[in-house]
Amino acid sequence: MIRTTITALALIALSVPAQAHDENSPHPGFNAHCQVTTSDASFNGPCDFRVGRFDGSFSITSHKPGDRFRRMQILPNIWLISVTIRENPPGKPAVANVIGLTSLGISSAWGRAERSPVEPACWVSVRGEDNFKICAWRT
Repeated sequence: MIRTTITALALIALSVPAQAHDENSPHPGFNAHCQVTTSDASFNGPCDFRVGRFDGSFSITSHKPGDRFRRMQILPNIWLISVTIRENPPGKPAVANVIGLTSLGISSAWGRAERSPVEPACWVSVRGEDNFKICAWRT
């Protein structure tokens, strides 16, 4: 019963269209171009970027090109990727936890990532974790 409820809530959340950037929204979003690379798959295309807690945390979802109302998987079986800041020490790269939300509404932990000092729009898996890279540029 709990799994069914979580799945239903996740599918409802994914079916709600992302809003255009709104300064008054608690979690503003905007169109972006994303590149996601894992050891198994990659994505390079338009995405919706949603600001998390105003500390640099964010999530991304994909949509059919030209139609923000039609969600698509950003990677096989992954509908949403969330990057949540855990540490942001002065003078060092920020560290985040990364999860993917599967098409069944299950959170899939990817591991920790650091903000790239070379490409600030990118987050790269910490050495020893699964190999992935997530980049998002505002369009």
